[in-house]
Amino acid sequence: RVLGLTATPHFEGVLQASSFVIAFALSLLALAELGFLAWPNITTHDADDFIDLEVERASIESSQNIPAAKHEASNDEIVKYFVRNSKLVGKTLIKASTVETATELAWKLRQEGVNAETINYLTMPQHRRDILDRFKKTSGPCVLVVVQIGSTGFDIPDLQTIFLTRNICSPLAYLQVCGRGARKVEGKNHFGIVEFHPGLFKMRKYLWKGLVPIELLHA
Repeated sequence: RVLGLTATPHFEGVLQASSFVIAFALSLLALAELGFLAWPNITTHDADDFIDLEVERASIESSQNIPAAKHEASNDEIVKYFVRNSKLVGKTLIKASTVETATELAWKLRQEGVNAETINYLTMPQHRRDILDRFKKTSGPCVLVVVQIGSTGFDIPDLQTIFLTRNICSPLAYLQVCGRGARKVEGKNHFGIVEFHPGLFKMRKYLWKGLVPIELLHA
């Protein structure tokens, strides 16, 4: 018998063999409750108030009281949102839908004086590493726009906010990208998720949906 530990137990192919069984699992919220991950605070680009990143922690269930975004945001709306809240959102990862959208978004952010770069599946490996290194070393408000990458194998612990600008239909893909912001470093107890697409509302439940109810952890 072999015991394996994984952050993505439903990853395609991992559990297709009949010999694999999930014996124990924790949700992202449960891991945050235990202090292993940062707490996610959610808002939408058209909400009346931005998430209060100054609070020590905030229960993710309260995000269900925040309505879904009214519409899918344009690049101009995304830029305006970041510029207006730059000091609050800080180091930000933006998930874009296409290479063209990401390129335009990064360009428009730079036009506003924002330190913004973009990488995607077409970016050459060395160039990608150089951009990631610069992003990791940058402190304060800055942006990295990504397309079809940034969900796995992407470790930037001091990431403060994630902008989700396209719909995500897979719970696993949603949890993986949210997990990029959940890494903890000294002084970081929470991170922000900003939804720019109305379809993302239905995915919030997966942040606290797990096989083990959180109240049992303290029994």
